[in-house]
Amino acid sequence: MVTDLVAVAYSTDNGNTRTNINSSGTITKTVGLTSSHLPEDYIVYVKWNDDPTTQTMNNLDDAASANAADSTAKVLVTVAFTQLAS
Repeated sequence: MVTDLVAVAYSTDNGNTRTNINSSGTITKTVGLTSSHLPEDYIVYVKWNDDPTTQTMNNLDDAASANAADSTAKVLVTVAFTQLAS
């Protein structure tokens, strides 16, 4: 399995504006109960981490995993919402 994919930015306006994701990988946005911007789509941008100091796989492992017949590249996304009354 490929594990060197990391989320780096997101957009809520169809890709017109990209907002960087902080180092913890958390996207935070406040949407009030009376907001007229609902529903809202999120586009998450990922990149291949090839930095030798932070990558979890070296280049040989990356290539072997990507070329394997049963290879998958997965990004785990955990979503949590808090509804605000204002």
